[in-house]
Amino acid sequence: RGIILNSMSPGQIEDFKESVLPSLKSKSSLILGFLPRNRALSSISLAELVKELGAKPVNALNGMDELVENIMVGSHGIDPGLYYYGQRDKKVVIVRSDRPDMQVAALRTPSLALFLAGESKTYHEALFQAETTKVPIFTLPGKTTDVIDKVGEAIKPGPFHQIKNVERIEKLLQENINLKA
Repeated sequence: RGIILNSMSPGQIEDFKESVLPSLKSKSSLILGFLPRNRALSSISLAELVKELGAKPVNALNGMDELVENIMVGSHGIDPGLYYYGQRDKKVVIVRSDRPDMQVAALRTPSLALFLAGESKTYHEALFQAETTKVPIFTLPGKTTDVIDKVGEAIKPGPFHQIKNVERIEKLLQENINLKA
């Protein structure tokens, strides 16, 4: 019936429309639409991530049904950390358990959760900031690289089951595909 181009960045869509689309139209190819790349479609809920990692909660479990769209790993300190962590939202942050400066910086930006790698105790400053921002903190044994590897395994692409993702793909289809054709 036609062609749907999938998982394209806005720049790729524009390039395609300018360079390839005219030649396809001359060959009577029907382009039904372009589905933009949407990282949220491959996201999992915070609850699923915590379960997959076997992470232990330190404080209240807020926002467990939220979808994790970004994963960030520690920065150099609080000043650059605020800029670094502030670049993404809907994120979880992985930080060494012995770096309260990085923990507080992450917690001062919109975050879904903080994962502490290592065996150090949770610092008062981080707990206070987490309580203020209502961000859950979880601990995991091992080094930061071990936690990153575990997260990578937990978020491997596969079928999604969250209703939020079903709603999101439905909206993308309605906005970007000529469904009547």
